[in-house]
Amino acid sequence: VGVGTGIATTAGVMGFENTSGYLQMAALMGGGGAIGITVANRTAITDLPQLVACFHSFVGLAAVFTCFGQFAVDPHHLMASNNSVEKASIFLGSFLGGITFTGSLTAFAKLQGLLDSTALALPGKSAINAGMALGNAAALYGFLTTKDVGTGLAMLGATAALSSAMGVHMTASIGGADMPVVITVLNSYSGWALCAEGFMMDNDLLTIVGALVGSSG
Repeated sequence: VGVGTGIATTAGVMGFENTSGYLQMAALMGGGGAIGITVANRTAITDLPQLVACFHSFVGLAAVFTCFGQFAVDPHHLMASNNSVEKASIFLGSFLGGITFTGSLTAFAKLQGLLDSTALALPGKSAINAGMALGNAAALYGFLTTKDVGTGLAMLGATAALSSAMGVHMTASIGGADMPVVITVLNSYSGWALCAEGFMMDNDLLTIVGALVGSSG
């Protein structure tokens, strides 16, 4: 539902006169759909959890790319404005998308046996998570308060990198037997990322569907 709503919203924003854009969308959707069907048909029913995790990682990556794309539309106007809601939405979408992307890939690797299923136990792992969380908070403050485009892009890149590292570390620190639960939590994160993009794009449908997916997870 979330992905379908995103596609419908994108098509609506583009406008009916944008024929070339629709042709590009159709080609990409056809290629992606063909790959998805091929992979799904070759996957055993017992491997569905890791397949879901793998595919779900692309949802997080798409959220990050969408937020960076929104930033690139008119960065000078965005950074000069006092629209803190749009700025915060772009930042939070990148943050949650980064965690979803790498966290889902890590869950896939654990379920597929590519990584050790035992929980990673680095010394001071709680302090590591806290440090990355504080780094993201500092980046958020910098992104909301700066008027400089270069600084804003750096802060957005910083949260994408830090949240991606958080996704790997937090997921790796959980045992393989709990990965289905982790996948559900990551699905919730992607929903809230979609909700943030709804605020970012001033689209009520995205906000509602994102909140539905997030709260369900």
